[in-house]
Amino acid sequence: MIGKIVKMAAPALAGAMLLGMSSLDKLRVDRSEAASFHVAAERAVKAAPKVIGPWYAGKEIPLPSDAAEMLHANAYLHRPYANLVTGQSVQLLLVQCRETEDMQGHFPPICYRNAGCLINFPGDCATWRVGEGLEITGCEYGVTWPNGARQYIRDFFILPNGKIVPDMEGVNAAAKDYRELAYGVAQVQLLFDASVGGAERDAIFSTLIGANRPLIDVLRNAANLIPRVGH
Repeated sequence: MIGKIVKMAAPALAGAMLLGMSSLDKLRVDRSEAASFHVAAERAVKAAPKVIGPWYAGKEIPLPSDAAEMLHANAYLHRPYANLVTGQSVQLLLVQCRETEDMQGHFPPICYRNAGCLINFPGDCATWRVGEGLEITGCEYGVTWPNGARQYIRDFFILPNGKIVPDMEGVNAAAKDYRELAYGVAQVQLLFDASVGGAERDAIFSTLIGANRPLIDVLRNAANLIPRVGH
């Protein structure tokens, strides 16, 4: 009797095991699927405009070796801009990682503190309108460097699913979807001298980030590439 039950149950057990293995296959992240996205992201970052109205780019700032070891960046840009009319200056920093977890240590409240800075946390989060139809929710932090220099840093993250989020909480929430892991995440910072007022920061942010709208669109354009359950 027991032998008959075992024989009858065997096909059902085998079917259940195959179904389970199929489900596990769907949970695997095929990073090759995202290869073309990362190539496009790297090209778009390299093509970021060096002249934006009266703003002219200076010499690129290289990625420090310790940060390079942490980020394993697919694309990186740290570029100072100077306004030839007003004399103001600002820095644009962008890093795009293939692995979402590599961005953890580059979150401003972590990386600037690790550099010996004082930083207000959680920062002042807001939604900034940039050009036609683009709203960016990010956070602004006040930073004091060990030498006493002060800056304001506006920071936001671009997700491959089309969303823009202000902090690592939003990034980590997106990373729970295994289908998005292969597409990584990008972070954008605009660094202002503390002498630049709030209204001026708004205007500069709108100008520089607005001019990089094509780049932002590429970095969040993986939404249609991410495989869906059952595909």
